[in-house]
Amino acid sequence: MDQNRIAKPSPADVDGRPDAELVTGARAGEPSAFEAIMRRNNRLLFRTARGVVPDDAEAQDVVQETYLRAFARLDSFRGEAALSTWLARIAINVAVSAQHKQGRIVQMEDREGLATESSAKLI
Repeated sequence: MDQNRIAKPSPADVDGRPDAELVTGARAGEPSAFEAIMRRNNRLLFRTARGVVPDDAEAQDVVQETYLRAFARLDSFRGEAALSTWLARIAINVAVSAQHKQGRIVQMEDREGLATESSAKLI
C-alpha cells in the first residue's frame, strides 16, 4: 500500500465507539448512537432480509421494521451476542413473518399433511 495515501474511513466506521457504548447512547435517546448503529448494520440487515424475501423493496421494509422493533426493545439487549447478531436475528424473524403473511412459506407440519393427502389420492 502506498504510504502517502491515507485510507478514508467508510461511513460505517465514522463513529468509532464500541457497540456497547452505542447501545448505552441509544438507550439514552442519543441520535448519533442510533445513526451509528444503523450505518454499521444496514448492509448486513439488508443482505439478511434479501436472503428471505423475494425483492429489494420488501428487504428494505424488513430492515425498517427491524430497526423499529430493535429500538423499541433495546432494553432487552443483554450483550451476550454481538449487536449485529441480535439485529440480524430480528431481521430474520421479521422477514419470515412477512413471508408467512404473504403465504409464501408453508410450515413443515402443513407440508406433511399435504403429502399425506396427495398419497391418499393415489391409492
